[in-house]
Amino acid sequence: MYYVCFPPEIKCEWRTLEPFVAKLNEDGASHFVRERCLDVEERGQREPEALLVDQTTHKSLVIERKMVVWPRTYLKDHRSEHVFAEIAGNRLSKVFTDSAYVLAVDASDLHRAKSRIQELARRTCHLIELHREAAIAGSRLVRTGEISWAFCRYADSIYDDGTPQSGVGIVFEIENDELDLDVVENMRAGVSRQVKHELDKAVKKFVSYQGCQKVVLLHIVGSSLWWLSEDDLQAVARRYKPTSVDQVWLAYPEWVTDAEQETVYRKLV
Repeated sequence: MYYVCFPPEIKCEWRTLEPFVAKLNEDGASHFVRERCLDVEERGQREPEALLVDQTTHKSLVIERKMVVWPRTYLKDHRSEHVFAEIAGNRLSKVFTDSAYVLAVDASDLHRAKSRIQELARRTCHLIELHREAAIAGSRLVRTGEISWAFCRYADSIYDDGTPQSGVGIVFEIENDELDLDVVENMRAGVSRQVKHELDKAVKKFVSYQGCQKVVLLHIVGSSLWWLSEDDLQAVARRYKPTSVDQVWLAYPEWVTDAEQETVYRKLV
């Protein structure tokens, strides 16, 4: 199971919720449509994201979207990767135009140097540019230090139809510790605590909507989550769902092509 890279950064939550409501209607044979964007209209108090009304039954429903992040530093860590990749990818792709290349960077080093990402990206590019001819000739450039990295031509054996003919791709590598049982158990416990916390917070936003059906949509964001299955999250949601919450749903991406994802929704409880 995969989880989203970054949560959607959209002021109007409805753009994120609209496809979910379509799935909600499809599964429940309902006809809910947006009545109000509560978190936009009622800024003076805690409100759910949206109020919906079923066009057939006239029943009301409110939705609260919650984000669960693991590890807790994931957003800052991953944002540093994006900054590094944008600088290095754009700069080096203008230098290496004869073929496709890959720059593999130790992500752990990068995460420890968040305040200096731009400087380190430019320094890395400079060092690679100094050895441009050697790289073009087929040499593998390797550097260890504050940031460890390796740069080389993309291997012909792993080319496919989606591989660019030229430019530089950035890959972030981290020690593979997903099989460490302590790491897996720590992750499961951490996510469980966050799910409970977010469900409890959602209840406070539903106080004024006792006559409405109340739905929480969980977006799981992070890395190292391969050992967290939908069934795991379903068990957590069942354990911690407050009695005042009617449904808990999960949102996660599925690959539809090698380069494209679409968000999938599953009802947990």
